[in-house]
Amino acid sequence: MQCKDVAQVIEQEGFSPLPEAARGHVAGCPACSSLISDFERILAVASEIPAEVEPPSRVWVSLRAQLEAEKMIYEPTTIVPVESSPWWQGFGQLIRGRMLATAAVAALIVAAGYVQMTHKPSASPVSNTAVADAVPRAVAEPRKSRYLEYLYQGVPQAFTGRSQ
Repeated sequence: MQCKDVAQVIEQEGFSPLPEAARGHVAGCPACSSLISDFERILAVASEIPAEVEPPSRVWVSLRAQLEAEKMIYEPTTIVPVESSPWWQGFGQLIRGRMLATAAVAALIVAAGYVQMTHKPSASPVSNTAVADAVPRAVAEPRKSRYLEYLYQGVPQAFTGRSQ
């Protein structure tokens, strides 16, 4: 086994039981022996360090200042509770919006269209006076005179006061 093979075994399997070939090489190689002893000392010192070390307060102050400068954190804002208003005042806020006003107009148009489509006209007959009022006077006069002429054809002149 060579030095690079020992380094690979340590990297892949760790320090717990080294294979027999690796132990034989470490015993005869001063560089690998020194490497193993360095690793053992590092592990011994690391095991003496507590699991959680509290950093000095200046670290936290510096870190907070940097995060605030980068706008990563903000000062907390206090929310003042607003007095509750009556339930009917909430409708006024809804009506103020343009979207709601547009929707209301659209609903009215749809409702008017529905009523127009479903409404059946009454079956009352149209009066003759309504028809006569609807016909312009200029058009009605010639017809009236022709009708009267027809009626007057057989009537003597003395009764009509007309000359033929």
